Amino acid sequence: MKLKKITKPRKKPTQLRAQETVNSILIATAHILETEGYEGANTNQIAKVAGISIGSLYQYFQNKESVIATLIERYMDTQKKLVMDRITQLGDNSDLPAITQELVLALMESRSLRPRLQRVLVEEIPRVGKLRDLLDLYLLLSSEISTVLARHSHQHLGQPELDAFLWVHGVDAMVNACVCGLINKKRGICPTTAAHEISRLILSSLGLSSLRLSKNLPKPASEILDSV
Repeated sequence: MKLKKITKPRKKPTQLRAQETVNSILIATAHILETEGYEGANTNQIAKVAGISIGSLYQYFQNKESVIATLIERYMDTQKKLVMDRITQLGDNSDLPAITQELVLALMESRSLRPRLQRVLVEEIPRVGKLRDLLDLYLLLSSEISTVLARHSHQHLGQPELDAFLWVHGVDAMVNACVCGLINKKRGICPTTAAHEISRLILSSLGLSSLRLSKNLPKPASEILDSV
């Protein structure tokens, strides 16, 4: 019988000191994943890098999978907030090209904050237990994109729910390719230019290739993805 990986934390920290301990565990885990990869991470090494005893780690987490699941949850929440804030800022009057470009750039920015960690999460983390649900969290954006497409039905004549699903999958795959692939190849890329090209491809797939894209996108904080 195949054992099921436990990916839930033992308990949530409530006191400030406990929260600081958990934060140090997650920071250490992110560093190890970036430098050693998923296979190189284990609870003993995480505790050592975090500067705590292995017993302290086991007070909050049962194994490395539960630590990584909590790390992914926080990482994905940060990405989701960045994108959702951008949707709110755009308002109801923005057209589809503007919305598409801004959201693609927001995803590019969020993924390039920790590009090496992003690569490990996409390429190496096994999708078991809670890890599977957390890695698919970006699909929640489909409902928001669907609402945007429905609101702009005068520009978009397709099926909002289906096209939103394809939008999210397509953008996610292309953004990950930019962030992850370029690290492997040690090449630089301009995120603004990449966001423009991804937007053009997405709009074309929705039958909106005739709509014009703006070339005046704001530059993200880190202009070269592999400079980190």
